[in-house]
Amino acid sequence: MQLTEFEKGVSASPVVKYNIVKQTDWDAAKSRDRNAAERIVNAIRTDEKTAQVGKMLDLSHKMVFITVPSTTRLNKVPNALGVKLARHFSGAFIDGAEVIRPKSTIAMKSVSKEERPFSFRHYSIVNMGKFNSLNGKDIIVVEDIFSTGSSAYQFIQTIRSYGINVRTVVGLMGNPRLDPPPQLVSKLQKMLKNVDIPIKAKELAGVLAAGEIEVIIDYINNTEERNGKDTLAGKLQWLLNERALANVEGHSV
Repeated sequence: MQLTEFEKGVSASPVVKYNIVKQTDWDAAKSRDRNAAERIVNAIRTDEKTAQVGKMLDLSHKMVFITVPSTTRLNKVPNALGVKLARHFSGAFIDGAEVIRPKSTIAMKSVSKEERPFSFRHYSIVNMGKFNSLNGKDIIVVEDIFSTGSSAYQFIQTIRSYGINVRTVVGLMGNPRLDPPPQLVSKLQKMLKNVDIPIKAKELAGVLAAGEIEVIIDYINNTEERNGKDTLAGKLQWLLNERALANVEGHSV
């Protein structure tokens, strides 16, 4: 199976740096402080990782670095990273929240990791003119932290459904490989079969990020009671229905 560019992704740190996340600058950057956001980016980003991003780009193409929009629209960390990369590679920068926004008013950081696969984010386009300007360009999606990868993955799936060419995804921390690898899908299929949940892992892999698949595997491992597994089966079917509906609704905007 050949990976696409966005599936490979680049993150400045493969793990979350909690010494950074616990700083006052981090809280300030999450509350619209651009200077704090720039300090955070400068503390984590390296020239080596920037060069790694460059290897995934075709510098002869027009490029746009666009951030994954947050629910509150206050987080300036992705913006600081996106602006810095856009300047470095002579590309354009767009704040994702100016183009497309999650319909939910619930901030993803307030949702437990275990519930994130079931907290699907419907997106709506708020500026069709600017959104259409993405056509014909190489798009680089920018995120701050990949936890389960849910927000970035759903954002990418949404804009790609309109034919937008997502070249790669970059972030500051966490695992940027969003698409579930075949071995992870096979592992999930075996576990679903073992607990008699009649849902195909490949269908889930079509709508979930790799990190979300890992969460579901942990959920199955930690659920002993039959009722718990029945509940999970219902939630997984709801999730498939919800994401299929989102694809239909998205194109009615």
